[in-house]
Amino acid sequence: MIAFNIISFYLAKYIYKKFGDHISGEVKKSARYIKSYMNLIYDYRTGKDIRLYDKALAEKYTGTYLAMQKSTHDFMAKFFSRTIGSAKLLEGSLLLLVFLFVGLKAVYGSIALSEVFFFIGAINVFSAQVSEAMDGLTTLVASDKSRKKLLNFLDIDEKKYSGKLSINKDEPIVFELKNISFKYPDRDKYALKNINLKIDSSQKLAMVGKNGSGKTTLIKLLVRLYEPTEGEILLNGVNIKEYDYDEYIDVFSVVFQDFKLLSLKLGENVSASSSYDEKKVADALSKTGMEAFYKKHGAEAYLYQNFDIGGIEASGGEAQKIAMARAIYHGGKIFILDEPTAALDPISEAEIYSHFDNITSKNTAIYISHRLSSCKFCDKIAVMDEGSLVQYGNHNELVSDINGKYYELWNAQAKYYQEDKSS
Repeated sequence: MIAFNIISFYLAKYIYKKFGDHISGEVKKSARYIKSYMNLIYDYRTGKDIRLYDKALAEKYTGTYLAMQKSTHDFMAKFFSRTIGSAKLLEGSLLLLVFLFVGLKAVYGSIALSEVFFFIGAINVFSAQVSEAMDGLTTLVASDKSRKKLLNFLDIDEKKYSGKLSINKDEPIVFELKNISFKYPDRDKYALKNINLKIDSSQKLAMVGKNGSGKTTLIKLLVRLYEPTEGEILLNGVNIKEYDYDEYIDVFSVVFQDFKLLSLKLGENVSASSSYDEKKVADALSKTGMEAFYKKHGAEAYLYQNFDIGGIEASGGEAQKIAMARAIYHGGKIFILDEPTAALDPISEAEIYSHFDNITSKNTAIYISHRLSSCKFCDKIAVMDEGSLVQYGNHNELVSDINGKYYELWNAQAKYYQEDKSS
């Protein structure tokens, strides 16, 4: 009996090795699709699209969700039928043979009829124990690869957290990018190539360029979301990898163009914490032109309706101002605003820039924007094009170079303003 159970165990192991990876991969893929569609179906914000673009959209979501569920069920059924099903078939066949053997022994008088029930009971107990052990081993085999993947992941050397140096925040902070190049994994083309740039303490720097020119990628290198492929970034003459990671990132107050607000309280979104200073929240929102918004709703009001049916449905411009208030609340030495006014009207944009000019008077500020109006109050402008730094200087210097990229960008925008004014 033990031999038969061992055979069934190795059969299950063989089947899992042959089909398990494929089935597991398909199930995970289906699970990702199901989760995505569930988010679309349950998110009240998709209701606008469904009402505007026909209920067929909802039917598509529901149909896809049901199809994915069926696909997952089919794959799981196939997997278990080939592993556990095969093992149970062998186990059942074995018990049948054993019971037949005991029955024949009784028929030919080798054992008494009264002993048959004793042997059957003993066999059932023994079989259950062995079967339970083999089921455990089969499950262990199935989870072994996942265990190995987890251990391999945990063994990855986290180099970016190895720094030990402290940062003296009372001293001026100067950054220097030396021969920085970067390309994404599995890509041949460089996203950034040979960037050399110095950012002085309290400097106001604008970074401009077309979409895909490398502006945001450069910022992500600076805040250590990515690591340079080549070159190094220095803070006060020391490679940023030498500094304590938590201390280093605490230097920055960043608003990315793809920022996210959570369905939590307004105060929690601004402070990025479950505990916050309401006066500080109010002050940060006031500096982004959201004083009336705060007075109306208060710090305890929830954003969106995921957890509160009465949650605030913030507009695109309001959400952007809340994200900027979060940067102000944090109060880092370096402010980085990636497309900070993309969702704002020109008047709100002018107010935001005026506030931030005052807020960052003693801080370094880096602005990434397609609207070149922000460049006029910046000390320096870095012009990016196809992953390279092609120009560097102040507004007057760059706009006077009629052959430069900045002149081209500036006049392209000025043309539209002139056309709007004349019309």
